[in-house]
Amino acid sequence: MSFEIERSDSGTVVNLLGGHRFELPVITDGDLTSYPIQVFHNSLPIVGEAITQLKAIGDDRTLSSLGVEQKSDPVKAELVGRIASGAGQIRLFENTITNAENHLYALPSIEQGHTVAAIEDREIRDWWRSMKNQDRLQMLDQVQGDPAKHERLMIALLRAPAPLALLDHETKFMREVWKEAKRSADPDTAARIQLDRQHVEIARRGMGHIAGIAGRVIGWKAENTLRALIKSPFEPAQNGFDIFGFTPTQVAGMRHRIEQEQAAGR
Repeated sequence: MSFEIERSDSGTVVNLLGGHRFELPVITDGDLTSYPIQVFHNSLPIVGEAITQLKAIGDDRTLSSLGVEQKSDPVKAELVGRIASGAGQIRLFENTITNAENHLYALPSIEQGHTVAAIEDREIRDWWRSMKNQDRLQMLDQVQGDPAKHERLMIALLRAPAPLALLDHETKFMREVWKEAKRSADPDTAARIQLDRQHVEIARRGMGHIAGIAGRVIGWKAENTLRALIKSPFEPAQNGFDIFGFTPTQVAGMRHRIEQEQAAGR
């Protein structure tokens, strides 16, 4: 087997061929059924097999240095592409978590033409601005103590257009009370979001370790790696370049260079 995972109550140790080893937080049996952890787990044999292939090519005495390079490059390109693809899949899954979170914490919207609600919002914000600081602090305590009772106040203040009716610390406080109230109202969704984010964090840490190992194994300069990623046939890789440390600006710059080279017939 090209990899081995040692799981315990204190953490998870991953061993890959070639003596490559890294540690992750605890991964339970239940965690193994989550999508991001599965993506990470499925990436391990890909790395292990690539390491085996590259070693066999490097040890082939019938190949010249150029021959080794020509035979190794496609393996290296596929390796980095698949790793970026895995990272991209995790990123896309993370986007679904964010959408679920946004839905959970969403403020009721004012339907177009519903002037009564808009007027009520404005009156509540005017009332809030007219209060003395001490009275506002007392009201914030009341809101925290009974969010359901003061939901209409929170909605009006958090729905305020710029400039906001609240001071920065009041905005942050009110938003956190609102979120906590929504989590309490739908604990199942809140727990699932929290667990999914934990799984994403573990999976991304694992993919980061894999990317680092791959970078050392292939021995390419950053430019070569980025070129291979941009040309990768694995579509999710387009969302995973950052796992190799590339910024959107670097990716855009390299795309431009490749386009110029192709236009020049190089």
